[in-house]
Amino acid sequence: MKKFRILMVGLLAAMMAVGCTSAYFSAASGSAYDDLYVSHDRKVIAERQRAEAEARKAEAEARAKAEAEARAKAEAEAMALNLLERVGLKDRANAYPAQLSGGQKQRISIARALMKGASILILDDSVSAVDTETERTIINNLREARKGKTTILIAHRITTVENMDKIIFIEDGSVIDFGSHEELFSRCQAYRNTVELQRLNALESSI
Repeated sequence: MKKFRILMVGLLAAMMAVGCTSAYFSAASGSAYDDLYVSHDRKVIAERQRAEAEARKAEAEARAKAEAEARAKAEAEAMALNLLERVGLKDRANAYPAQLSGGQKQRISIARALMKGASILILDDSVSAVDTETERTIINNLREARKGKTTILIAHRITTVENMDKIIFIEDGSVIDFGSHEELFSRCQAYRNTVELQRLNALESSI
């Protein structure tokens, strides 16, 4: 009986800690463990279960949000690397702005413009600070990336625009002619002179 009383006192203390409101004990069977019945407060249990369910839901939502943010970040990084590769700067992805040359900064601006995906894109002398080989790579990638969209290139170098669908040739603020590179070269003396002069200058610079 003494052991049963000790057990009962301990059990009552435990019940008070968890919010139990009533209990029934019987030692008729000769064992304090055989006929021990405890009735918990259903409201307390329900509230506890609801709190646990809400905690699990909040944890699942937080995990889903973190995973979505991680996916979005990875997709953005992949897109940025792809655009940098198009302008020949994939190896400079982690460079600080102060470490970039003028031509590299121009290419970063082009990559940003491509990321927006605007239906109309105007590039004003955007590759003037790069060499002709890099310029050719950028223009080819630009044409590929801008399929089905309107791109207007403003440039002084004929090599920048010679592969465009149409060229507006302007001299001294006036429109001289309009057409493809081949059309202008064949019929416009001023355009042909500009092309030949720029080719000569490029040849002299390479010597």
